[in-house]
Amino acid sequence: MDHRYALDMAGSVADVVAMDRTIRPVKDGGYGFHAIVADGSGASAVIEYIDGKMVVYTGKTLPVRALSNISYDRALWSYRNDGPRWYWFGMGDSPERFAVVARGVEQYDPGIHKSSTRHALDSLVRAANQYTLWSVVYNIDSRKIWFRTVRSGNTKYMELGDFNFSCDAPSLVLDVDTTEPGHVADKFHPYDRQENQRVFTEATTGYGIPVSAKDTALLMDHIESYKCAP
Repeated sequence: MDHRYALDMAGSVADVVAMDRTIRPVKDGGYGFHAIVADGSGASAVIEYIDGKMVVYTGKTLPVRALSNISYDRALWSYRNDGPRWYWFGMGDSPERFAVVARGVEQYDPGIHKSSTRHALDSLVRAANQYTLWSVVYNIDSRKIWFRTVRSGNTKYMELGDFNFSCDAPSLVLDVDTTEPGHVADKFHPYDRQENQRVFTEATTGYGIPVSAKDTALLMDHIESYKCAP
């Protein structure tokens, strides 16, 4: 199960946790899986799968609401012990990135920082490494989403209220690397198969992943077969 599916189907963090107890994500490519989720009430949780068992951190067991590419308990231990150390084998730069975000959350002061969004984006910039391609900030209260990418440093945003989510409305797309700054809701346009196929082919070619024209067409067919659930 993909957690994007869970978020589409759930109305709260408690719903996501309950759903994950019965439907588990599939481990793919040898990588572990974890996610951090939040809802409009201010509740949040980190959900991980350790040795096939679901582990949930929330409330008092989630003292730092951040996540990086190692298990939450290892990241938290490192942060509390002024890590990392060179002999902490296998952690990579994840402890540092976790610490940067954790300190950003702790240091936020509405009396000093005029914009929580700017503070969050700046924290993500400091936490980025050479593999970071984009940064996204979600303001759940205002239902706004800000993002910027390595290719396009301009900060863009959109509001959920900008879009019609009914089944009668067309599917809309926007190039995440658009150079347009500011409010970009009116820059979205109806889904186009040729455009989607071009972006997919550029991505697979860039990563050296061989995908035949036939398989690409089959993937487009599969994506376009999805039905809207009213």
